[in-house]
Amino acid sequence: MILLRRKYRKAATVGLLLGLWAVVGWASDVEKFKKEYARMNPILEIATRDMAANDLVKAEIELNRCLALVPDEPEVFFHLSQIHYLRGKYGESLAMIEKAIKNYPDFIKLLASGKQERFDRLERKKEALFEEILSMESAAQVVVCQRENINREIDIIKKQIQSLSDEQMRIGLEEPRIPAEYHFLCGNCFFKIHRYQDAELQYLESIKANGRYADAYNNLINLYYMEKDYQKADKTIDQAEKESVSVNPKLRQAVQTAKKTGASTNPGL
Repeated sequence: MILLRRKYRKAATVGLLLGLWAVVGWASDVEKFKKEYARMNPILEIATRDMAANDLVKAEIELNRCLALVPDEPEVFFHLSQIHYLRGKYGESLAMIEKAIKNYPDFIKLLASGKQERFDRLERKKEALFEEILSMESAAQVVVCQRENINREIDIIKKQIQSLSDEQMRIGLEEPRIPAEYHFLCGNCFFKIHRYQDAELQYLESIKANGRYADAYNNLINLYYMEKDYQKADKTIDQAEKESVSVNPKLRQAVQTAKKTGASTNPGL
């Protein structure tokens, strides 16, 4: 069972949670939202432990309690999708994971918007310092006797600007991707309902999000093998091995044999 590590939640601040309230758009009372979100977190932790213990009934109850507090929470939909998948209800699982994928970018945008605000604030400070340098350089042309002192002050300001630029670099503005596990589970759902082209796209997205995701590589290779596209299967094996990803040896052998004979066999996966 895939249990997603909740990176984005650990990174969130109270300010971002307030922004999340605006995106989710289900409450008009900010304080109420903060309390409900805080109430949801321990319930979600309980649900995660229930899933790890394979108690799907209890986990589902707790997850629905989470949605009652914070509707559209993507991680909750992700775990509900897992539950439906384990029960063999692939259509229901697909509906849940598609909601998770759809909702997750809003959470990402909140994190990115918080970073963008800090980045822009530093940029405005830099612009003000650049303006100050221009004024001081003009003054140095007029007050020649103070030129040395002015140049020292300019050097100090340039160091301040560099410090601000370094801080901007530390912030970074690259948005995190939708978790590879989301796309992988979605691909598995599509595979189970025989929508193989859609499954392929989701496995590729999963690998794009995590270039060393072994399960996604193996499922994609198996998909190509089943469709008798041995060239793509072989190419994906090469790509996996370049990333030091472990490929199922039976699957690799089956692809190699099929390439030689032109006939697929059951690799016994």
